[in-house]
Amino acid sequence: MFKTMNDTKHTPGPWIALNNKGNSGKILTKWHIASGAISIAVITEKGNDTIANAKLIAAAPEMLDFIMNVARCYISSHSNKEDWNKMQAIIKKATE
Repeated sequence: MFKTMNDTKHTPGPWIALNNKGNSGKILTKWHIASGAISIAVITEKGNDTIANAKLIAAAPEMLDFIMNVARCYISSHSNKEDWNKMQAIIKKATE
């Protein structure tokens, strides 16, 4: 019933966001999301939200781990099925 981080298929965290300036002659900043030597994603968009997007992606494994732990604790102490279903839907979206 409850998945753990060991049950997931993504590259394990922690992930980090690294800033590398592009060398194409254009003013463009590249953000690399990485786990050790493994590249997860590269963001090359230009805009005010680029840094925020990179940090959000890098935090994904920790957020997933947290919500999976909350879901395990929640069901034993609460009876709100709507919240429970929402947590399960988020976990499923991230892991399947």
